[in-house]
Amino acid sequence: MKTAFALTIIASVGTAASASVVVNELVGSTTGADVEFVELYNTGASSVDLTGWTIEFWDSDFGTSGFGSTDGSSPYALGGSIAAGGYWTIANGQAASQIGFVGDASFADNSIENGSYTLVLRDGAANIVSTIFVWDSGADDFANIGGSAVTADVTVGPDGTFLPAGFYRSGDGSDNIVIHNFSDFTDYTPGARNVPAPAGLALAGLGLMAAGRRRR
Repeated sequence: MKTAFALTIIASVGTAASASVVVNELVGSTTGADVEFVELYNTGASSVDLTGWTIEFWDSDFGTSGFGSTDGSSPYALGGSIAAGGYWTIANGQAASQIGFVGDASFADNSIENGSYTLVLRDGAANIVSTIFVWDSGADDFANIGGSAVTADVTVGPDGTFLPAGFYRSGDGSDNIVIHNFSDFTDYTPGARNVPAPAGLALAGLGLMAAGRRRR
């Protein structure tokens, strides 16, 4: 890690209500045209108003010209509410055409970097609710917001020699993190209950350690 970019640590300070909302499933890098979506899940006993909430994506490939800049057109605005035990999703056009899913909100194709990136979920007061670092094994890559290091709540990847396609929580809202397949879409369940993890694949929030990266 390069210390010039690691001086500012930004803490998560979301409210108790917003803390009940987790990033439950994410897909951003698949074979061919990329299916991309983010699913949120409300682990709490009450609905949460999503007015003013946003999702940000930050390029985290250190040493590239885009490092520390936003991916796609993020931040993306959320809206409406998420019921207790309910889901909220944002998805691209490829999700509709390839797996027949249309989200509660939409973003353009190729909105998610096919190299290391950081997802940041903020509530309506701009407090950080969650940070997810998806890693392609670059030795100097790190979770960041605008180039300033953050401590990710979850780090996912790499997947063998590739950037992970994404992840899901085995048991909605749980800490059991499972890496998604690139081309087998059968375990992609946006807006619905996640499938159980195959035996031995839950990562419990820890990234797999292996070399290599995948790019668009």
